[in-house]
Amino acid sequence: MAPKKNKNKAAAAAPVETVPVEEDHLAVPEAVSGDKIKSYCNLCIDMMKSKACRDKLKDVSIGRPGVALIEMQKEKWDELKVPRESGRSALDGIEKNFPDDYKVLSELRGKFVEAAKAAYMQALQDRKPVVLITEGELPRDAVLEFFDSCNIRFDEADIKARLKKYCAEHGCLPDPVVEEVHNEMFENLGFEAKFAKEKFTEMGATMKEDSDLVANLNRWQRNTSGICMDLLREAMSEGTELKCKDEVKVRILEVVAREALASMTPEDRGALLNKNGKKVQIFRGLPAEDRQRHLEKMADEDKIDLMKTELLVLNVMQLRQKDDQAKMMNRSKGRFKPGTEFKTTEVIKTVDKNVAAIAKNTLGRVLVVDADGDLRVVIPTKDRPFYFISSKDLDKLRVIREGFLRLFEGQATHAAFGNNGILVHITLTSAKTGMWSMLGQTADMKVEVEGDGIVLYDDDTRFEGKKNNDGNYEGTVTQEGDSNGHFILRAC
Repeated sequence: MAPKKNKNKAAAAAPVETVPVEEDHLAVPEAVSGDKIKSYCNLCIDMMKSKACRDKLKDVSIGRPGVALIEMQKEKWDELKVPRESGRSALDGIEKNFPDDYKVLSELRGKFVEAAKAAYMQALQDRKPVVLITEGELPRDAVLEFFDSCNIRFDEADIKARLKKYCAEHGCLPDPVVEEVHNEMFENLGFEAKFAKEKFTEMGATMKEDSDLVANLNRWQRNTSGICMDLLREAMSEGTELKCKDEVKVRILEVVAREALASMTPEDRGALLNKNGKKVQIFRGLPAEDRQRHLEKMADEDKIDLMKTELLVLNVMQLRQKDDQAKMMNRSKGRFKPGTEFKTTEVIKTVDKNVAAIAKNTLGRVLVVDADGDLRVVIPTKDRPFYFISSKDLDKLRVIREGFLRLFEGQATHAAFGNNGILVHITLTSAKTGMWSMLGQTADMKVEVEGDGIVLYDDDTRFEGKKNNDGNYEGTVTQEGDSNGHFILRAC
């Protein structure tokens, strides 16, 4: 929780180009016209369908084909004399930036993505050796290609049809079909399936030391699991009787609860929240294992009611969190926005005036501007984690460096959060400090950024990841020692 002020007492895919994030400030992309985006997409589509592109990508000496394809896409921005990060940002933001031309641009972007997938999968097929590899090690790049190719393949219609057929016939997750597709993908990469799976399993322990591999592993698992769950849910809605494990059935019922909630009136939602709100608070306070056991003892209808209420509670917390974030940002537009470094020009009695004062010529940094306009600040030379400076004393501060402010928004999942994706807001106030808001709570955190990697952490929670192919930060969530969570964050 964020510290409360007391005035009397002391107180975290297809191969397409990425967007680099500046290390010292939020980049402001150059405006890019809709015509430029159309030209870019058409140039890329033509390039990715060309024989020259296919010949280049099948050359194993250039490294991973997806990485090479992304660089070839970036070069098209260069040809159009558009800064790469500005072009990427414009392409990602067509819904907001081009409402009148959205349909045309969206369809063109879809064709661009499909052409990228086709070029990538063709490159893997072209690189496949005549004789499958059956000895040695499984290279790191091959594992990354396996993840990427599976993510693309599982999203294709013929694979989904095979998966759903199994769900309908057996009433459970289509694990055998998943294994078949994994075998096909390993062999498409040139490895005998049995050998590759054994080596992949052996890599399990060491893989955790590679944050990039872990992020891709989590995305691969989440993508496959999500598709299979959706197809099993579809089969159930069409009359298939579920014959799966209780934990799988609970997850399917979560989907049912989400769908049922979407069709409820505001009045019905309010009544349900009043009926089960306290139960949900108690339920969310239980350890993950106890929550699972509790659910297994409940009738299906009771489970769905509890899940619907939990989703309502989560929605309320996230709406409050978004509102608090917006208010904080409005307060942060002035001279002393978060991250601003200052020097005191005279002695300042802090809001906690009975506890501390800040001497003249003391250096500090603003953490947040509160609802009263007072500043919560950190003084590096003092032991206390923060102080409050009254809005009446701002004339006693001299700004020596403009605020460092980088904003991110995204989602995180973890058993400790109830396995539902929760909204996350991140505010970096320096290269080493920041705040995060989750489940309606805000707290200070520490930050480590190196190259494409990022680590955000406090005493209980840790986000660790790297930029993915979309230019967003993605990685693992560790909560109380359990590192089986996932996060993805995009710059605002």
